[in-house]
Amino acid sequence: MKQKTLIISLIVIVLISLFYWPTFKWLYESWTSGGLLNQDNPYGHGFLVPLIAGFIIWTRRNQINIHKPSAIGVLVLAAGAIVYLMDHTLDMRSLVALSLLIVLTGLTIAFLGLRATKALAFPLFFLI
Repeated sequence: MKQKTLIISLIVIVLISLFYWPTFKWLYESWTSGGLLNQDNPYGHGFLVPLIAGFIIWTRRNQINIHKPSAIGVLVLAAGAIVYLMDHTLDMRSLVALSLLIVLTGLTIAFLGLRATKALAFPLFFLI
């Protein structure tokens, strides 16, 4: 990986972590309410979802060639930002979680292109 790509990737990861930290905290609390092994918790499987999505991405890594980064990703990122701002206006946690998925999709399109995003469509939407 080129040094410039690595630096940009790290900056994006830090920014997403900062903006979505309250969302990650809310998800963690939802997943662990009543304890991890509580059978009455309908979201107890939440920790498995990102791991399974990551595994699927790993198995498709050969299909994820950077074909042609697309400016359409910027439009998708803008849509994610609008949903993020709507959440702060309406105070609905589900909107900010949705905006995270939109932002991740936009970043995938912007950096990897539409073909790679098509290969990653299932693991991205599996996160829902």
